[in-house]
Amino acid sequence: MAQSLRRSQFVTTYGPGSILEGPEGPKIIPSLDRSGLFGVRRPEDFEITDQRLSQSLLGGAGIVRLPSNAELGETESKYIYNTKRFPSWSLCVRHRILYRKTQGNSRACPQCNELASANDAWSQANRQAIRFVMACPEGHLDDVDWIGVVHQGNSGCTPSFLIWRGGGGALRNITIQCPDCNRSTNLGVAYSRTWRCSGRFPEREPVSGSQPIRSGCNADARILQRGAANLKISEIQTALTIPPRATKLASPAGNFCHSRCPSCC
Repeated sequence: MAQSLRRSQFVTTYGPGSILEGPEGPKIIPSLDRSGLFGVRRPEDFEITDQRLSQSLLGGAGIVRLPSNAELGETESKYIYNTKRFPSWSLCVRHRILYRKTQGNSRACPQCNELASANDAWSQANRQAIRFVMACPEGHLDDVDWIGVVHQGNSGCTPSFLIWRGGGGALRNITIQCPDCNRSTNLGVAYSRTWRCSGRFPEREPVSGSQPIRSGCNADARILQRGAANLKISEIQTALTIPPRATKLASPAGNFCHSRCPSCC
């Protein structure tokens, strides 16, 4: 399902790497080269020429604006910017199961009945997406390694799902347990401490059919809610361009004079 956004919102709120909440679950906005915008038209067709801004802030790289549906020859209801499913872990509130759907079958939650189709299963998993993600000050963003969080780094146990116990308004009332070895952790404790950052930029990965790319990072990562205001903050740069005065209005040779010009009257 397509979701309508103003182009100005990509500058102030929903730039690449931001999580967009929609009726079909959260999606991450990829970078321009992964957006699918320029499949037919070239980026040069929408270039903004500002050499001073390009040289001072971007090292000579070009500046491009987002095209509208009309400029691409598409109707207003047609989506023109691809998005990617994120996060990949989901929580079934009916069975209190924390799971990650990776198979193309017609089942979402491991304990729920099969659905009519694989598309229905993916849609359900998207709508049940967990509200927590992992982020670091360097801009990296990733799924929470829930299995690693529960087992405190012990990778010998790899369950297919985890059990979500408790609830309420406080995270300390929630316990996540492994069904295989019965190890557990308190979500409030996990939320308050730091974790090793994976170095992932999901917005730079292909939209579909790819494994996450994790390059590692030395910064400390924390568990945050995916809708937190401080998860992604746009860094807005402003520039003022004053055109040269070689215009007919400013040139004496233009023979232009206002009737109340103080230098002539």
